[in-house]
Amino acid sequence: MEDATSWKNHSFTLMIFGGIIVLCSIFFALGMLVGRGQGRQLAELASTQKAANKSATSTVPDNLTLDFYKEARAAKPDLSLQPQSEPSESARLESSTAREIPKETKPETKADPKTEAKPEPKAAPSPLVPVAPPGEAWLQISASKTKAQANSELKKVQSKGFKAARIFTVKTDNGEVHKVLVGPYKQSEINLAKSDLQAKGYKDVFVPVSK
Repeated sequence: MEDATSWKNHSFTLMIFGGIIVLCSIFFALGMLVGRGQGRQLAELASTQKAANKSATSTVPDNLTLDFYKEARAAKPDLSLQPQSEPSESARLESSTAREIPKETKPETKADPKTEAKPEPKAAPSPLVPVAPPGEAWLQISASKTKAQANSELKKVQSKGFKAARIFTVKTDNGEVHKVLVGPYKQSEINLAKSDLQAKGYKDVFVPVSK
């Protein structure tokens, strides 16, 4: 009886051990498959990267030479000092004569007095009384701003015997002024004529200023 029980125990242990071995073999097989797939992917990535690097490096020519410095030196002008040839005698003479000849100076143009703008002559102010012969003068008896009043005064003084009376119009800032004048009289006759006019009613009789 004990032998059968021990045998059962041993068989159960063997089964468990066999199951563990089977599981391990399964996991090992799965690991092998997964590792192989990852290895293929890594190999493909490595080959792709290698091909890209090869194409990038193939664009650079193998026979590239760095000769820029040599070309720059070849193109650089020669700055070494060289003896200059002395100018000829004719060239020295031409330069000396060019220095001696003075520069032409333009003559100063003077303004022509005929063409100069002349100021316009100012208009002479109108006289206050008409011009009398030398040694004579006028006598003023009235002054009005209307021509009609001046004509009336002129007729009145002529009717009193002063036929030489006249009207003289003067332009002022306030308008025209019409003066009634009698004469002209000589200097020796002015006082007598003045007294005669005053006697006939003309109290404001005077010798007006000509300018």
